[in-house]
Amino acid sequence: MFISNRLVGCAAAAVLLLMVGVARAEDLPQFSDSAYNALADASSDATIPPGAVITPQNWQQYKQFMPIGMQLLFSGKYSLKFPSDAQMVVAATQPIPLPKLYMQNTEKYASQVKLVKQDNGGYHVEGYVAGQPFPNVDLKDPLAAYKIMYNEFYRYTTHVKQAYAASYTLDRFGNLQSQLITVVYRRLAHLSDPDVGLTDPKSDGYDMIQYLEVTAPEQSRYSTTIKTFSDDPTAMEQIFSYTPSLRRAIRLSSQSRCAPAVGGDTLFDDTRAGFGIHPSDFSARILGQKKILLGRHIDNDVVNQVVLSQKTLLDDTYRGLLWPKPVLVGPFELYNVTLMDYRRLPAAGADSYCYGSRVVYLPDTYDSPAEDLYDIGLKFWKVAFVFEKPTPIPGTGGDVYVSDGDQSQFMGDLQNAHVTVSPSSQLRLDSDVPAQYRDNVERYGWPSGLDQITQ
Repeated sequence: MFISNRLVGCAAAAVLLLMVGVARAEDLPQFSDSAYNALADASSDATIPPGAVITPQNWQQYKQFMPIGMQLLFSGKYSLKFPSDAQMVVAATQPIPLPKLYMQNTEKYASQVKLVKQDNGGYHVEGYVAGQPFPNVDLKDPLAAYKIMYNEFYRYTTHVKQAYAASYTLDRFGNLQSQLITVVYRRLAHLSDPDVGLTDPKSDGYDMIQYLEVTAPEQSRYSTTIKTFSDDPTAMEQIFSYTPSLRRAIRLSSQSRCAPAVGGDTLFDDTRAGFGIHPSDFSARILGQKKILLGRHIDNDVVNQVVLSQKTLLDDTYRGLLWPKPVLVGPFELYNVTLMDYRRLPAAGADSYCYGSRVVYLPDTYDSPAEDLYDIGLKFWKVAFVFEKPTPIPGTGGDVYVSDGDQSQFMGDLQNAHVTVSPSSQLRLDSDVPAQYRDNVERYGWPSGLDQITQ
């Protein structure tokens, strides 16, 4: 068989790229408490003046304010890295308050919530009704980490949210693929929204439901996944999938939680940013309270364009990384955060789980704008960063929603030089959600609705 020299050269180059990638993966750091201890303490006077511009040339003087994953991107040691012209602009911090009704429910119901030890070593909650389950956590409390974990799991979430999202994936060879997705998320119990009560009459035993339907490209159209969370805190979440070629819905095995949700680098257990998985199967540990750069006030008009245009994506992100330029996400701000280290318990299958550790950077709103993800051997694997925009909640007189709202998520796989960016647009909340999605939980929520997709 005749093989051209050019083909041999391309193959050799590809092998070399793969070998370099493996070598660099081996150089990625192991999990270390000392790396997190070196971050700026929340109580310190250390700060960054508004107007400062961080670049690859000066980033070292600001590294104490950066998530570990961001530091690795700035280091220039790996295939995924900031180019020399990258910039991050810093602005004064704008506080984001929690919704009033959520806080009223906290005051009303928090006293009756308690943690219950399980046989697997984890904890579940009893007595939770609505609001924040454990306000004013004392860090000296031996169960403080688990209380914070449940504050994050039960963070404020609207009754219904609907948005359109794009998922752009860039591989190590520069190939860019995209999908368009219709997103419908629901909270059906423990509600803190006006005019809906504490529980949706159609909850059917569910607490939360995540619905993701691919609308483009055509060959993937109608592919849909549903992830359901039971209102029973001891019950596992369930994953269901509709495959157009089979024309039927199937329930996926529990191992599917470590599979890509809709392609790209986001796994099923990543679809709710931060800790959106079964809490009682995990240990929780506090790594400290730090002062960290986060992107929480993005320019949503530009993000809307990115969802609709691959050209705008390439113009407004740094090539080879897809990290958004300042024109897309605006400035970064310093927020005090609690660093949480979550690990799957051995009795819950830690040896076969996707991640060895999930480190989450938690501001006082308990959403999760930044994460460091380590593989099962505790070697650094992925950097996750969510650029947020507080969105007004209908009927609240100015309260805002920030968790899983208008956002653009960056997921960088440093071990495999792979990036997925997922901007969302046209977010509607509660009464602003079109009736098609808002009222039809049987179609856009219950797993049985998957059978109606192509009808």
